[in-house]
Parts: sequence; C-alpha cells; structure tokens
Amino acid sequence: MATASIQPFNEKAALVWSSGGYGYEIIAQQCLPGIVHAVDRLDPRPGEQVIDVGTGTGRAAREVAARGARSTGVDIAEGMLTAARAQTAQQGIDLRLAAAEALPFEDAAFDKAISTFGVMFSVQPHVAASELARVLRPGGRLAVTAWTPDSNAVLMRQELAPFAPPPPDPAPPAPWAWGTGKGLQEYLGADFDFEFETGVLHLRYPDANAFWHTFVDVFGPVKAVADSLDTDRREELAAALRRWADGFRSNCGVSIPCDYVLTVAHRK
Repeated sequence: MATASIQPFNEKAALVWSSGGYGYEIIAQQCLPGIVHAVDRLDPRPGEQVIDVGTGTGRAAREVAARGARSTGVDIAEGMLTAARAQTAQQGIDLRLAAAEALPFEDAAFDKAISTFGVMFSVQPHVAASELARVLRPGGRLAVTAWTPDSNAVLMRQELAPFAPPPPDPAPPAPWAWGTGKGLQEYLGADFDFEFETGVLHLRYPDANAFWHTFVDVFGPVKAVADSLDTDRREELAAALRRWADGFRSNCGVSIPCDYVLTVAHRK
C-alpha cells in the first residue's frame, strides 16, 4: 500500500488546482451533466466501496454517496479538498490528500472507481491507470470521463497557450489521450475490458465577459497564467478569451458545447 503523499512532479499542479478553491464548484456544477452520466454508468449500489480519483470539490463523490455507496475521494489539491469537506460534511465521505499515481489503499480495496475530468490530467497516465487497477477488486467497475482532443474544453486551452510558460521538455502525455480509443487501449487495455460512449455538456454564461471573469477567478489553469502576467499582457489574455467565448454567443448568451468520452471499464 502506498503512503499518502504528493510527489515533486505533482507539486506545481497541486498549487494551480488549489488556487480555485471553493469557487471551483461553479465549474464543477457546469460539468455536472458529465459527472452524473459517469455515475449513472458506474451504477454504485448501497454498501459498495467506491473511490473518486481527482475528486476536486467532491461533486462525483457526493453523487456516489447519495446513491448509498461508501464514497472515498482523493485529490492532490488541498484547496479543492477544503472546499469538498465543507460541502460533504453530512455525507460521511472519506476525503484524502493523495495522487492518482500513488493511491494510499490496499490492493482490491474498492468495488468501483470513478474519475470525472480528473485522472486524465495525470502526468504519469500509465502509473495512474495501474493504480486504478490495483485498488479495484477483480470484476470491479471503473467509469472515466475525459475531454476529446477536439473538444472546446481543449481548444480553449489552446487560446491560453501563447500566454503560458513553455511546457517542460519532454512534454508530458496529452491529457486528451484519455478521450481517444488509442489512448484508452494503451492505458487500460492490459488490466481492463472497456467500452465507451460520447457525451456533450455546455458551459453557459450571460456574455463573454462573465466567462472570462469566472475562469480567471476560479479555474486554476487560467488563474495561474493570468496571475503570472503584467497588466498589459493580462489584458491581452482577457481580450483573447473573451473573443473566443464570443464565438459561441446566441440571442440568450454564451453557450460553449464541450464534447467528452465516457469510458466504462471492468477489471480483468
């Protein structure tokens, strides 16, 4: 059993995701259709032990607990976990600081596992997938949601990229590989049989300015980049993201469709 710790390669990511804190619940709420989709396919039953990896503010863990399962959530971001604890106090959810690459649990400790737009951001996806397999009992079920490579959730990050520091060399694997058949086979094929289906959720705002202010305030990756810029460069970033979001404007406001893949896997 691994001990709970955040490895050095996760420290920067932990700070970035923590920075959104309680406010990230706004983003989690917008992703709720994809989260519920995953919980529906996971089908947690009363009394089952279920782990939510990359729990964030605990949205999926709460949905699991509401269906009677014994819910455990782990995340590398203490700021996220603080928000999750405030919202799950009455549900008896076990929340722990831990990384997907080193889950602090015995082998076969869980009946089911879930990760909604979480484990996809592991910089060591093969290790994370192996850990998911290790803590699941034989025949246990796994549900994972991940953005597709051409999802607007990914394209938005491309707008962010010119303002961000250069990626490390070599760059870590693209998170979006979890949203492709090839990536899923590479990560899960050895230990799981799996199927997948697609879904779409919408990020809705009154206007492009509201989109910008929400993401710069509570979405760690955007907040971290914006906070690193001088005033002029920050305004350029704001203009770029407002312009991008304005491309999804309708008569009622901004509505950004984001495609994802839901994978349902069974432990061999």
